[in-house]
Amino acid sequence: PGHPAVLHVMAQQQADDLVGRERRTVAHQSAHPVGVAIERKTQVGAALHHRTATGEGQHIDCALLDSQVAVLVNQGMNHIVGGLTPGRLGNSHPNVVPYREFQTADGYVLVACGNDGQFRACVTALGAPALADDERFHSNPLRVKNRMELHEQLQQMLSRHGAEHWTALLTSVGVPCGPVNSMDEAFALAARLGVDAIA
Repeated sequence: PGHPAVLHVMAQQQADDLVGRERRTVAHQSAHPVGVAIERKTQVGAALHHRTATGEGQHIDCALLDSQVAVLVNQGMNHIVGGLTPGRLGNSHPNVVPYREFQTADGYVLVACGNDGQFRACVTALGAPALADDERFHSNPLRVKNRMELHEQLQQMLSRHGAEHWTALLTSVGVPCGPVNSMDEAFALAARLGVDAIA
């Protein structure tokens, strides 16, 4: 299954040698230039539509801060709605657990269980189906509350095999998962998939 967080790590946008684990935020270090590009594209498209419909031009105002705040998405909404000031979570999602990278026997994978069904499929594939019914983890709000305890258990299981093994197994049961690639691995992946990453 396609998933933005998995694609980020597979495309090397979140590798340690670029942003460093201690500097990561859920909004990601790479988000602000992308946010500006997305906001500009949206504004230009709206201005062109307006010109086509009315014959009048538009003034476009796109500041870096506006764009960065706009891409805060989950953390921003948690602050607006709940008054929460988040701490650093690395690649962990603030509202969905598990949704982060884990160390395997030979590298890292990012596992993103977006719902209870994916969580059940994940822990079943990992050989611990009872975790899906555990009173601490049987729903996403409980997993968020007990994230550290769950992450420790998942880390223990995922360290038994390599990234390729887990990526193949978890994706085969519908769990978004992908290796955290180095730059050369990201370009090699693009080439294997027939993507011209240079053009």
